[in-house]
Amino acid sequence: MGNCTKVCEINTSGHIYLTVAREPFFEKATGLVKTKIGISFADEKPTGKRGKHGKTYSGDKYVALGVWAVDEDTLIPCKREPFFTEGGIDEMESYLHDVCEERWEEMGGRQALAANKDSRTPFQPLKYTGGGEEWFCLPYEVLEMVATINRIRRGGNDKLDMTPFPELAKALLYAPKQEDIPSMHSSRFRKKAREMKVNTTERTPQQRKQDKAAERKHRRNYMLDIVNEC
Repeated sequence: MGNCTKVCEINTSGHIYLTVAREPFFEKATGLVKTKIGISFADEKPTGKRGKHGKTYSGDKYVALGVWAVDEDTLIPCKREPFFTEGGIDEMESYLHDVCEERWEEMGGRQALAANKDSRTPFQPLKYTGGGEEWFCLPYEVLEMVATINRIRRGGNDKLDMTPFPELAKALLYAPKQEDIPSMHSSRFRKKAREMKVNTTERTPQQRKQDKAAERKHRRNYMLDIVNEC
């Protein structure tokens, strides 16, 4: 399961959010940006607010990059046959975190950190240096990729290079719209603290059954797409 701060739910829809802690000196010295890959079971608005403020934040300048939905029963890659599992937002977070750590290890990052505690290398999980569980050192090219994806999703025709982080690119580029996910449909919103909100962990058994059976406009196998790396 993912590194949740409150609730962990198996195969439940929600949102991914990305936040960066901007540190110009660190970025110039390393070419890396401290980035949080977090999740929420709430709708877009409170998830966006969560992306700007969090328990693992310190005194740096934080910039929220965006919010993207994940439906339940999304096919998420795994190492064992049939090499995918049906999951939701928590499984997606766990997958993306694992990819970061695996890539860091493949690039010799763990050895570099063991040799020098001040080492900071691409995809390094900051949990090994006193940072939050959801924070990673991502190459600056990943931020450029995310910005391009945001422009494309707004209708732009930018050329996209997924190679900096193909797994994250697919999760963001092909993410369904919130209103197309049954558990976050407008009919599910309830007034809380003077605002209309939804939380996918608060569904009744009947609602969960309805959501499971509902037809979708979007496909849920996009994470299995093959990306041709340059």
